[in-house]
Amino acid sequence: MYKNYKIFAIIPVKKKSSRLKNKNFLKIRGKTLFKITLDYAKKSKIFDQIIISSDDKSLKKFEEKNVYFHFRKKKL
Repeated sequence: MYKNYKIFAIIPVKKKSSRLKNKNFLKIRGKTLFKITLDYAKKSKIFDQIIISSDDKSLKKFEEKNVYFHFRKKKL
């Protein structure tokens, strides 16, 4: 019954955080918070697709099989 459903992970990554500057790009044990989140989503193997939604076009380099980039406006 549920075989036709796809499970998506949407990872929102804002370029400039308001309270903690560049929060998503701060390094924790050598990896950025964004990269840690992306790695855990891939490692879980429960998502059919992972979508990175950001106002920072430089994150497009993380596109690969089942990982897609969605550019959104800064005011969102």
